[in-house]
Amino acid sequence: MLDELLEHATSNKTLIQHEIKGLSEDFDVDAILKTWKERTPKQRTCDMIAEDGSFNYMTFKSFSVYAVGVETVLYENGVLSRFPACDVDILRPYKYTRNRLRLYMSILENKAVLNTSKNVDPIDLALIDGSILGSLIRPAAFTYRPNAQIRSFIEGNLLPKIEEDLTNNCSVEILSKKLSKELTQVQEEIKTSANIYLEYLEHLLVLSKLFDLSDKIVSISKLSRSTDYFHHQIPDMALFESFTRSSGYSEPLRVPLAQKRIKRAFPILDALFRKQILTIFYVRLEDKKTVLKIECIGSKTSDELEFIFDNLAGIAVEGYPYLLRRAHRDVVISNKDMHNILRILGIYEKTGREML
Repeated sequence: MLDELLEHATSNKTLIQHEIKGLSEDFDVDAILKTWKERTPKQRTCDMIAEDGSFNYMTFKSFSVYAVGVETVLYENGVLSRFPACDVDILRPYKYTRNRLRLYMSILENKAVLNTSKNVDPIDLALIDGSILGSLIRPAAFTYRPNAQIRSFIEGNLLPKIEEDLTNNCSVEILSKKLSKELTQVQEEIKTSANIYLEYLEHLLVLSKLFDLSDKIVSISKLSRSTDYFHHQIPDMALFESFTRSSGYSEPLRVPLAQKRIKRAFPILDALFRKQILTIFYVRLEDKKTVLKIECIGSKTSDELEFIFDNLAGIAVEGYPYLLRRAHRDVVISNKDMHNILRILGIYEKTGREML
């Protein structure tokens, strides 16, 4: 098949290149350049933390084995410190494995930030890999929601225990997994949906606590499909990448979440989330390097934007903040890692792919 694909690509090369070139011919380049503010970073290096997470899993015929890892890297007084956390377990049934593990990773990542912020000297910035907005609007995945009685039990009896732990300990663990054992009255056929609902509430509750650190949180995305700036089918990030070269940042957008047309109501904290404002802008930390998307909680001033830009640029390596690069490098969970975990656990069940 590879030979046929290469032959097809060769015969269509000119047409495809023409289509790609045509993508950049209908833009208002002046508008893009006008939005971009060139800036040479000032030498600043504040105390900050950065987090990243990873997950992987192996699916067998009757269950999945997963591993989730997160790490917070603290930069304080010129010294780096690492704070790792992880979870290894099974999921059964495994219909929603990827969606649930994405929630697990988000819970651990955000708890790690909260825990580190609580237990170290005051920090100036907390760098989060990914999008705050994306984490917030990502729906839970279940076939159907638990009924009102089950939701009421979860919200009235189990959720307060999660909130108490966040207030007193902020332990970096997925507490909803432990508390799910208290769902003893739930029928087996709907227990998975009840568990996912509880996990989703923990995710929302932990996310809400980040808003208490609104003056510190800086969310950084390497990819974005957002078109809030130019309302074109080509993402804003791609346009800034194509038509600017200098270090700097875009004029910020201050976006009330109420304007993001989130159609569904959040099961908890709906009013809190909808009243929030995000400051969104794009940065290039070094000339000719990649463009990154930044989201901050609240309406940021020009001085605050310059402070964020200068400090990110101060720790940038090849245009990307080193602390995030370090955290990512430490937490990647490879397939080889998963096979080692399976060997330690003594799990040799068939996956169904052995004959391929």
